[in-house]
Amino acid sequence: MLLAAAGTAMAVWGRRGWLVGVATSAWVAGTHLTKRILGLPDTLHPNTYASILMLAAFSFAVAVVGAGCGLVIRRLATGCQKPAEPLSGP
Repeated sequence: MLLAAAGTAMAVWGRRGWLVGVATSAWVAGTHLTKRILGLPDTLHPNTYASILMLAAFSFAVAVVGAGCGLVIRRLATGCQKPAEPLSGP
């Protein structure tokens, strides 16, 4: 879901969609951190700060891959937007 969210944001908004990818990856680790701080039961085992940090790094990496795929999809959908090169004449 994180891959799809970041990819969709980048495909729709272009380079401005990176903030959505970063925010969604932060929410994944943030919920586990909140549960750890409040002492609530969690599905992350072992539920330590180190494992939450590793989860945050992995989530960020997945969001970056999704964002890259979204940019590729946007580029393919809209076409290459390079400026035209001037014709060289004799």
